[in-house]
Amino acid sequence: MPTIKEYPKGAIIYFEGDKSDYIYLLQSGQVILIYTSLDGEKEEKYNVKIGEFFGVKSTLGKYPREETAQVVGGARIVILRPDEFQQMAFKNTRLVLQMSKVFSKELRQIHSKIREILKVDTVKDPEYELMNVGESFYMSGNLEHAQYVFEKYLYHYPNGKFKERAEMLLLKTRKGETYPIDIPSLETYVSKLMSAYEEEQIRETGLSMVDNDLFQMPAIEENDSLEKSIHKLFSVDELREKIEVFVQNNQIKDAYDLILELENSKDYQNDPKIIEYFLYEKGRLLILLKNYKAALEFLLKYLKDYPQGKFIKNALLQVAIVFEIMKDYKKAKLFYEKVLMIKPNDELSKQAQKRLEQLENK
Repeated sequence: MPTIKEYPKGAIIYFEGDKSDYIYLLQSGQVILIYTSLDGEKEEKYNVKIGEFFGVKSTLGKYPREETAQVVGGARIVILRPDEFQQMAFKNTRLVLQMSKVFSKELRQIHSKIREILKVDTVKDPEYELMNVGESFYMSGNLEHAQYVFEKYLYHYPNGKFKERAEMLLLKTRKGETYPIDIPSLETYVSKLMSAYEEEQIRETGLSMVDNDLFQMPAIEENDSLEKSIHKLFSVDELREKIEVFVQNNQIKDAYDLILELENSKDYQNDPKIIEYFLYEKGRLLILLKNYKAALEFLLKYLKDYPQGKFIKNALLQVAIVFEIMKDYKKAKLFYEKVLMIKPNDELSKQAQKRLEQLENK
């Protein structure tokens, strides 16, 4: 049960840098949050409003307090453990929306200041905070509420920087799976600002020659077993045709969404050949969406899980092309050479040989 505590004038509820154990709700009185400005030049203060939570981000995010909370003239405060706060939020979904609005307002101001200081955009922002709330619920076992937050993220940020991550976690919550321990933390996406900024520049600029070639990548080959497995919704030819029509009409997102929809269907979840196909196709489509980092994750996982897979040669070539786009020419050459090692000497081999020759002087 949450506890209520009376604090006298001048009392310190917690100091900056303290371990984050509790979330607080101001019931009456006055509390100020004292923190150092981002440029470190001055001390700033924020007056907590009656009925407002504070200490939420650091507690749910499991990092030290970013500010000092001090009572002014006495205060009556409700103290909640993280699980108690989450139970409250679970019963009242509006609470998360309220918190996300608070985060958004605060983070817009922080985001503006960091851009001014660092001259880059790749910093924590409302997208990050909303994802952080969702993942905190997920890690604590509140799948239903985590699902709600991920859905809201995708609604508000349909093309956000964490889109693929949100989609992946959303599907896992819908399936009732536990939080995956093998994925990198959210913090890794924002810890190396300049590296992330350079990667974003690569995504925006790309290599036009390579991008055009990607649209000419060979479609997946016919496979009788695959066709039998997905005939309930699409035959292989119908699925290939639908996806390629999307691609040619520059509706890559629709093609990707179709794969996610089929992947989430109970009809396909127990067929290993279908699972292999979905993994490969998601990587291919993410390249076309210019999300090279996510594409690499899927394609490298495919190479690891299916070393003798149906689409191994296609996957190797596309991994090589992604590394070329990202200007990692050493790795690109390595994967082009792997393509050439696989017989027969087909169109994929010719593409790999041509690109390898073009990279010889790089």
